Amino acid sequence: FSKSEWSLQRPPAAAAALAKASRALTDYVWENPFAAAAREEQVTQQGDSQDHQRRVAAMREVAYPVALDRFTRLLQAGANINDQWRDMAAFLDAHPQQVPAYVEHITAPGFPAGHKAPAFLALGQARTPAARDALLGVYRERSQQPADRMRSSLALALRADVGAPLAKELKAEALRPPQSPEEAAVSRQAVLHLGVLAGARPGEGAITEEATSLVQQLASTARTPEDWSVVFGLVGNLAEGTLLSQVVQWTHLQD
Repeated sequence: FSKSEWSLQRPPAAAAALAKASRALTDYVWENPFAAAAREEQVTQQGDSQDHQRRVAAMREVAYPVALDRFTRLLQAGANINDQWRDMAAFLDAHPQQVPAYVEHITAPGFPAGHKAPAFLALGQARTPAARDALLGVYRERSQQPADRMRSSLALALRADVGAPLAKELKAEALRPPQSPEEAAVSRQAVLHLGVLAGARPGEGAITEEATSLVQQLASTARTPEDWSVVFGLVGNLAEGTLLSQVVQWTHLQD
């Protein structure tokens, strides 16, 4: 694969392995694997919520400089990313008035690039509306670093307190003519993050509608492998079977 060429090889069919398999659909039990994954995620979230509340209670008497120092030490020590963000997210929920200072700190030019992912993860996982509003502020401010805007849009897509308005905003950004390569990167990520948002909310028709209509619009203008890769990423994140018609045509190329 390159940006100008495709290379595809068809492997030999394993005929012997399939020869004895039944061709009757009634002999098989069909299940949506995404539904099972959603049930497992719900159990995980319940445990995470209890852990988060314990951490919030413990952080109520902790001052911001102390919490920030602990967070920085975890990052510098190379702790597992799943452990890095939890106390800082709890601190922000215990002290939402400190969110602006935290955002200013992690978006400052001197903040280490290697610490950005857990820093924005902590902000995204904080449940206070102040964290959501701060992420929206970073995302909408075009003078912010493009990578920080992209981190913000992903963090927003994974939050529970956003919905169709964010879907519309991501779609608008995806279709906005970019003025630079950096803006083009933000637009591509907006496509993928709309898919993340819609995939996480399979029952919310307004969000799904924004995502599926974007698939149709992008597919109608896609010309290069890079164009199509973004469409495929959106379809994959969305996990909407009705959109496979946009993908299946590319599985039958003979060259």
